[in-house]
Amino acid sequence: MAYVVARSRGALDWFNGQPLYVRNIGKSNGLEYHHIFNQDMLYKSSLYDSKSPPDRQKVNEIANIAYLTSISNKQVGTKKPSEYLPLVLNDYPDALSQQAVPELAALWGIERFEDFRAERRHSIAESINDFLDDLLAAQVPHESTIGDYIKIGEGDSVEFKGALRWDFKQETVNKALEHVVARTIAAFMSSKGGTLIIGVSDEGLALGLEADFKTFQHRPDADGWEQHFRNVLNKYLTKEVAALVGLSFTEFHEKTVAIVRAEPGLKPIFLTDGPTSEFHIRSGNTTQILDVQETTKYIHQHFPVVF
Repeated sequence: MAYVVARSRGALDWFNGQPLYVRNIGKSNGLEYHHIFNQDMLYKSSLYDSKSPPDRQKVNEIANIAYLTSISNKQVGTKKPSEYLPLVLNDYPDALSQQAVPELAALWGIERFEDFRAERRHSIAESINDFLDDLLAAQVPHESTIGDYIKIGEGDSVEFKGALRWDFKQETVNKALEHVVARTIAAFMSSKGGTLIIGVSDEGLALGLEADFKTFQHRPDADGWEQHFRNVLNKYLTKEVAALVGLSFTEFHEKTVAIVRAEPGLKPIFLTDGPTSEFHIRSGNTTQILDVQETTKYIHQHFPVVF
């Protein structure tokens, strides 16, 4: 969210004035997370212990994270904020405020890191609230229909599933399909977010949820389906994560279809099945499972505040 707000404010790189754009990732000037107060500097100061989880959380929390191009991030290196932030203000006067960074020089000394964190948390919260207020005040955009999603086709942020639990090929309940649905949602949330359409085949044919409805003895309707869907997410993704997943129903060719919206998570989303935990991401129109080494690398790159 902090990145989205910074983009909405026209955030520029602090040293070359380049607009910050996440699609630059992977290029020589790709976008990177930048610790305003360098990690090594904080640990070497003896004020913070790199082996202490609470201290690591302080050093790596969002209040100490900004966004820079790769070249600029390397240029800053281990410089103190009091050394390089004045240069930023001089060359690009709006650059700090665009990322909700306090402009009070008295907060840039290492001994004021706690005060800096507190002030920036407040600034970030205000900027997010302003951004959301602007969204609410804006004209409501065109809401995508099932036909729109079919035209887009499956990709890194759209996928179709015929049902939650009814196997049309075997003509019976197949609980493995529930695992697949939860896995897809987890992958969306650990990536850039996405929309899962349930009740439509990969080819865009309307199958509907009515086959699923018939498998519920007591509530064979949309309410019963939603209750079971939430229970599936609670089981595989935890109640906390499940509460963040949006669900709505619509009619498509006289059949009931579910639209599941999974926003990108603020932390890695793991799928748990009994004693086993798995980490998935979206790659094109597929859901990919990562091994331990790949998972660690991905989380380090995309969720730096976890470390």
